[in-house]
Amino acid sequence: MPGPLPVVGDAWPLLRDPIGFLSSLPSRGDLAPLRLGPMPVSVVCTPGLAQQVLRDDRTFDKGGPFFDRIRDLLGEAVATCPHSQHRRLRRLVQPAFRDEQLRRYQPVMRAEAERLAASWSDGQSIDVMAATMAYTTRLALRTLFSVSLTKERLDAAVSDIETWVAGVPRQMLLPPGAGHLPLPANRRYREAITGLRATIADAVEERRGRAFDTQEPDLLASLIIAQDSEDPSGRLNDTELINNAATFLAAGTETSATALAWMFHLLALHPHVQRDLRTEIAGQEEHTDAADRPGHDDGSLCHRVVLEALRLHAPAWLLTRTVTEYTALDGIPRATGATVAYSPYVLHRNAAYFPDPQAFRPDRWTDWTPEPGTFLTFGGGPRSCVGHRFAMLELTAALRAVAAAWELEPLDAGPPRPRLGATLAPGGLRLRVRARANSGGQQGPLHS
Repeated sequence: MPGPLPVVGDAWPLLRDPIGFLSSLPSRGDLAPLRLGPMPVSVVCTPGLAQQVLRDDRTFDKGGPFFDRIRDLLGEAVATCPHSQHRRLRRLVQPAFRDEQLRRYQPVMRAEAERLAASWSDGQSIDVMAATMAYTTRLALRTLFSVSLTKERLDAAVSDIETWVAGVPRQMLLPPGAGHLPLPANRRYREAITGLRATIADAVEERRGRAFDTQEPDLLASLIIAQDSEDPSGRLNDTELINNAATFLAAGTETSATALAWMFHLLALHPHVQRDLRTEIAGQEEHTDAADRPGHDDGSLCHRVVLEALRLHAPAWLLTRTVTEYTALDGIPRATGATVAYSPYVLHRNAAYFPDPQAFRPDRWTDWTPEPGTFLTFGGGPRSCVGHRFAMLELTAALRAVAAAWELEPLDAGPPRPRLGATLAPGGLRLRVRARANSGGQQGPLHS
């Protein structure tokens, strides 16, 4: 594997072939050296080292070029804040994702999933990322705010998210200070952040002015009334509300849309899995809102398909940490201020833990739990994703609705080109949809 180039470091091979480049990092060693523009980064390539980094979030704190750019939009939110703030914020946002809240979101998820499936016509060619972004954006807004933005505000919010996502890798790779130069790309990036935060601030103000009871009808209401279990007077202030709402909006739109788009791509390549899914769905009774443990593994093929798609194509491609005190990784000293990182594309494609790692094999998840440090789509340790069960429900709802109504077919001979942004999305992916037999009419509504 060629070494980094002067000035740009590893940026060129990373941009040219993100998945291939990331998957090849173990050839540089268990602690692989990498240069993101001018910044040296050490990428952990074994489950043990990944666990060391994720478990000790005091020594390996949130930071580095990825989280520095994420903070441009999200500020100090539960997913981005330093260790010193994390435990308090985690206590305050966790109730928004408890079982009873997730059950309230499930009818909305099913309704939006059915709306997605019903929006297509037989034989139509689908822009997959546009379709999945529409689904996740509507769902995020309904569960987060319980409000309907005007079409203009909604379109602006989606455009701002897309501009921000596309700009993150460029900002990561720029030399220090270059992101603030008066360049058109920098201006668009900053304007997108300002616009999206203004939209969220307006929603927070509107939500505070509406009456609601302790049933907490949406996620934002849960955040507004949340009390710190260790400090009953402690609540989220307005800036913290905006930061955390921005986090859930960003994670619930682009990240989930990317995961769903890759999942549909994999299904299109594996018609036998689609057939098995339809058989499973047809034989199941309609899921109720009162599922005992929403978002947990229910043993279904649907759940296994989601996990396998997330293994092969985790939305987040590289996550960085900053060393806060002198330590060692793999016996190699790491100085204070050094940047370390992990990549799901390294760990999820390790043949020692996932035999035939490039293959889409949902049944590998049957009665099997991955070893610690090997499956990190939702992170791990104290900083694991607080909304991971929400994401699983969101993805499985869409999978059930689409698989019940449609057969997905690939349009292109080769795989989609990954688009490097805040997520690693399938650029230009289009699929053809065929209405399954007996779905009725030109559209394919869900039949449970």
